Amino acid sequence: MRRTGLELEERREGDRVSVRLAGMLDIGSAHRLQQTLARLFTAGRVKGLTLDLSELAFIDSTGLAAVVYASKLCERCGCDLAVIRGPDTVQQVFALTGLLEQLPFYGAEEAQARG
Repeated sequence: MRRTGLELEERREGDRVSVRLAGMLDIGSAHRLQQTLARLFTAGRVKGLTLDLSELAFIDSTGLAAVVYASKLCERCGCDLAVIRGPDTVQQVFALTGLLEQLPFYGAEEAQARG
């Protein structure tokens, strides 16, 4: 069964933030991720951001733009970004758009080891 909507779960440990996304990151939900990131970065110093895409069922171009927004926000704020790979169908979208080589993708274990 295909999951609808987007679930966001955020966790802050000191100056590091992790955001787990589950469901669909698309035109109907991408703004929620962008708003969450803007709020987190406004609320205090963020030294590291992990976006966990491992539970995404779907991503469209608007969702891709939200992930790129996270990357640009980290770049502007001097924040370290780690993106935990999504399922193959999600990763294929990143590959087709050339973003696979532009973003710092990691497996869950690799991202956790980075701190």
